[in-house]
Amino acid sequence: MAYIQSDHLGWHEGEQAMHEKLHVPTHENPTVPFLSPFGVRFLPSAPLIAIGALDSNGRPWTNLIGGEPGIARPLGSSNIGIRTLVDPEFDPVINILLNHQDQNETRPVSANKNIISALSIDLATRNRLKLAGRIEVGTLEQLGSGSDSAEPKPTEAQMVFRIDQSLGREPAECAGTS
Repeated sequence: MAYIQSDHLGWHEGEQAMHEKLHVPTHENPTVPFLSPFGVRFLPSAPLIAIGALDSNGRPWTNLIGGEPGIARPLGSSNIGIRTLVDPEFDPVINILLNHQDQNETRPVSANKNIISALSIDLATRNRLKLAGRIEVGTLEQLGSGSDSAEPKPTEAQMVFRIDQSLGREPAECAGTS
């Protein structure tokens, strides 16, 4: 896969101040303004992703999604897709991201409100990928048919996120850190 390497992002003024106070040597910010090639390779094999979002009161919420590798997949040009079973009644992150939409409804979501952060990790290899971006579109779909059962039917969420920043780390790059 070919890609154009763009400039790295500069450091935030708060990060620069911390570097100066701690006498950290000057180096490039490893965060890039797109889904990095490492992220494209890593996501299909990663079994876990934590997604964070702010509710309407500015409170942070996080949801850990996972189980099988490939819970999140690159969809090209800095977009990723996530497909997973959820409980929309009791999942604040899904409610924040999908604006309490009705099941079996696909629609764009309020992208300027729904900024997300995410961390995908493979505990076996210690590889990890930090992401920041916005949700672009999402849907909830109730699976199964018939209404004879009193048991709730599983609900699947599908979401597409636009990645604005990513930082991939492999264990060799993190020597001495956990």
